[in-house]
Amino acid sequence: MREAKVASEPEALIAWFAAFEVPLARIGVEAGPLSQWLFAGLQASGLAVELLETRHVRDPFKEMSVETDRKDTRGIAQLMRLGWFRPVHCKSLRHRKSAPC
Repeated sequence: MREAKVASEPEALIAWFAAFEVPLARIGVEAGPLSQWLFAGLQASGLAVELLETRHVRDPFKEMSVETDRKDTRGIAQLMRLGWFRPVHCKSLRHRKSAPC
């Protein structure tokens, strides 16, 4: 529906999603180094966000000849539209800070 380059920060993403004129059913975030921080920020703002298991996101895209962030994002959007994803649990910020790595 719409593409743009947006900073990988909760505030920037929240503002971008707020500008949509179409209600969002859910937002997919692939698990990774920033994902817990982004997930917590988006969820705290009231957005319907799902954290996606990396292996389950990668499997459908193995046949891509050139992998880019843009192609990954388009693929994740398609998985979200079709419901072909498996959400994973994301620990709260409080629990992550108290648990040893």
